[in-house]
Amino acid sequence: PAFGEPRVWLVNMKLDGIFERNLQNLRDKRLVRLIDGLKQINIKNSQTQMTLIKDAEQWIVPQTPYRLQQSKVQDVIYALTSQSIVEYVKESNPTPAEIIQYGFNKPLVRIVLQFEAAPTIELILGKDKSELFYAWIKNREKVVRLSMSDVNKFSELSLRSLKDTKEPFQFQLDQVNSILVGKKDFYIEAEKQNNKWSKKAASTADVQFKEENFVHLLDQLSVLNAEEYATDINANKNDLKDLDYRIDLKNKDN
Repeated sequence: PAFGEPRVWLVNMKLDGIFERNLQNLRDKRLVRLIDGLKQINIKNSQTQMTLIKDAEQWIVPQTPYRLQQSKVQDVIYALTSQSIVEYVKESNPTPAEIIQYGFNKPLVRIVLQFEAAPTIELILGKDKSELFYAWIKNREKVVRLSMSDVNKFSELSLRSLKDTKEPFQFQLDQVNSILVGKKDFYIEAEKQNNKWSKKAASTADVQFKEENFVHLLDQLSVLNAEEYATDINANKNDLKDLDYRIDLKNKDN
């Protein structure tokens, strides 16, 4: 036959499975393909329900004093756009029976992404009776399978885990003019005047004061990072009464 003439070959092996596997391997495995113009993230799981809003170049939690660690929010966005799809299961929205089968009726996580111009994306993550994990990508009308580790990135997510761990220790050294260090029934307070620290008050008169100790304490506090947040709400004084140590820093305005 002439070059380029169409031909049909008869082979003695089954190629359907090979073609199907290669097709799966070549497909885009990202849950979310584009994040340009992403302005709001809503996440609801068994631990929390949070709304993150992009304000200029910073992600914030509206109407709260929380400051977010921006790199941690970017980790969440990266997890959404990484190659996390294990398998394409269904090329359409699930039927009512399949919603129950894949656990979407009792979702592990619900994620809603809102954009400046693009349509809203909604993801519902569920688990079937065989402990396999699935995602329903509503705007693309698809059901896909995910790994447990990828689902856990969202099911174990909490507002506490996104908070800025440096924020509790952010202060300007040169603005601090009063320090109180206490331990149950013991305390000592120092104040700074004309760039010199001196003892202002103490629980007993025999408490020794050394200026270099307070200067060193401030230096240590200024470079600390919180390991994690123990609570999502501000603690009151009754919550603090049994703590081992208490340190109060004040400046001329507060």
